Amino acid sequence: MTTSGAKRRWLPWLLLGLWGCGSAWAQPAVQGLGYWKPFVISADDDPAVARAQRVFDTLLRAWDGTRVEPSLYVVKSSRGPWAASLADGNILLSRAAIDTTPALDGERADHLLAFVLAHELVHQRADDLWHHKFFRLVGSQNPQQQQALLRGLELSGQALPDLERREAQADHDGLILMASVGYDPFVVVDGGDFFTRWVESVWAAPCERQNPAWQGAGACAQARTRATRSRAQLEAVATQATLFRLGAQAFAAGHWQAARRDFSAYGREFPSRAVHANIGLTYLAEALDIRDRLSEAGALSGPRFFFPLLLELHPEATPLQPRGRLRGNAEERKRLRQYAERAAQSFERAVRLEPQHRGSYLLLGLAYLLADNAPMVRGVLEGKYIPRFGSDVPTRLLLAMVQAQGGDLSGAARGFEQILTGLEASPPGVGPWPADLLIYTAFHNAAALAQARGDDSRSDELWQRAARLAQRDGQALLFRLAVEQLRPGTLASRPPAWAPSIHGARLGDRVQASVSSSAFWLEGEALSIYRFANGARWVVDADGRLVNAWQSGGQARLGDGLVLGDDADRPLKVLGPPSRRIELVSGAYLAYDALGLAIRLENNRISGWFLYHPDG
Repeated sequence: MTTSGAKRRWLPWLLLGLWGCGSAWAQPAVQGLGYWKPFVISADDDPAVARAQRVFDTLLRAWDGTRVEPSLYVVKSSRGPWAASLADGNILLSRAAIDTTPALDGERADHLLAFVLAHELVHQRADDLWHHKFFRLVGSQNPQQQQALLRGLELSGQALPDLERREAQADHDGLILMASVGYDPFVVVDGGDFFTRWVESVWAAPCERQNPAWQGAGACAQARTRATRSRAQLEAVATQATLFRLGAQAFAAGHWQAARRDFSAYGREFPSRAVHANIGLTYLAEALDIRDRLSEAGALSGPRFFFPLLLELHPEATPLQPRGRLRGNAEERKRLRQYAERAAQSFERAVRLEPQHRGSYLLLGLAYLLADNAPMVRGVLEGKYIPRFGSDVPTRLLLAMVQAQGGDLSGAARGFEQILTGLEASPPGVGPWPADLLIYTAFHNAAALAQARGDDSRSDELWQRAARLAQRDGQALLFRLAVEQLRPGTLASRPPAWAPSIHGARLGDRVQASVSSSAFWLEGEALSIYRFANGARWVVDADGRLVNAWQSGGQARLGDGLVLGDDADRPLKVLGPPSRRIELVSGAYLAYDALGLAIRLENNRISGWFLYHPDG
């Protein structure tokens, strides 16, 4: 085949944005959302579109770009499955693409769809929409020139490798992106060749049955090349993605130092805002542990406020102590301040990396609040956050906590009441904190302030309001937490008759498996990750012992009471109250120390679980 012939066979693959489309993309109007609006399908009218939007919203948790977040539009199209990034910052997905992912892998469809969308998000984040520059160039020509360019385009000797490089980079970064929010990158190549199968669905014909002259042969060849390359990439990506997941699991288990080790190892290869934020959270969590010990010993004054990090089920408000009796452990106080300051340093790095991410500023404010540095809290919120993003519920909440910490309890109480009244008037919009976490934090801290002032009846009234609000908004988990505050013991622990396991094994077991595996190293220790078709994952050490295990996707169940896809409050009914709830970019976790089990929640559903040693 001639060089020009090879390039022409490459062209149909390149002109699809990501997967496949046609010469109509050369028209400038097609590169704007206005052209596609008549074909957009509403998520309210189509459950499959709503599913795609949920996957897309999950991926946006890791959006690190300084540009405005892209929007996803699902459109009716006769060209089969495809996805594309528009030059105006929007992302298009054909309705057929959503149907194709269940056909390729029904049990892991969301993970495959996450990769398709993550690839496009990476193009948007990198601002390397090379294909749109080409389309704008072609669109400026007369029709005859357009046809000539599309029929016989002669790419320069350097252009084609550059296009390959950009697509390879988008594949690689897309895998990292999807893994960082909890999707499994291995589904892209495990259990069959995803890229080849995708192209087959575009052309409605199996690649291996076609002769070289077939019009889709070039696309099939590129799909095979891309799949081979991605398999090689996954050996490196698997290491990093696994470290991020292990860090999240260690954090949910309450193993702060282990989580920091895993996040740091991940961040050496892929530094990002999310990594620095997670490292900061490990320091913040250690500082909170010290604060709780000091509070229980009566060494700290003021209400024991809840920090929107660990959703404890039984946090007790600490009554005000006479100032003359405050003789706390000086060494513990020093360590608390040190951890809080280290957390602040990590959050400051996160802010510098991504100045447009609101959550990093709020975490920075929390760190300074825990360090008892009110001027810095106000400086972050009033000097940086509010001028950039405006005043919102989280900032007013933190400022009310600062007010109480400074001794103005009446003013803080008024501030809390204004916040609660606003939340009761209308549900909180999309913000840096999940709605249930924001509502819980507001009511808990208002109740903690009331208890600290000796007004227990006011505290009960607040939790009754929280329960009514949760009921109105359909927040089942929040409702049960509020009821537990009113009637402790309502959520009694219910040890199950079964012991949690992953694919029939528990941590510490010696295991063997003849399934796909990848080797990696963590601080000099050789480990292997085994990947089962049902979504189970094992991490095994050099002695064959199971050291980590989790379930993600598939038709798995826990004992006879919990199944993937159950409602988020189902674990409370079956197992009782968890030891804590964790909110991370990769999702929410309910951790049960007595069982060594943590359950991952996504979109108010159970999306997986993992095992851990409660004692570390």
